[in-house]
Amino acid sequence: MTLDELKSQRAVAGERYRNATFELHESLIELAAVDAVLANRGEHLRTFFDTPQNLSTLAHPVFAPADTVTCWRDEIKARTNELLAKF
Repeated sequence: MTLDELKSQRAVAGERYRNATFELHESLIELAAVDAVLANRGEHLRTFFDTPQNLSTLAHPVFAPADTVTCWRDEIKARTNELLAKF
């Protein structure tokens, strides 16, 4: 393997990581919000013990900067309120 091949491999892995952190963000917000609405409606279900406050440990300086993987609680709250308003 050459140095250029390794750099190319890094770019591919980095793009996959960027996509994975984006999908984690989207799915965690939606799942947490839906679970909150269901719980609000009296459903007893297994869900997150506590929504992670800071996901900065997932940050990568190039492929997933810290500002993209910080606290998502405000987004979860906003989405929960959107869903609750539909009932």
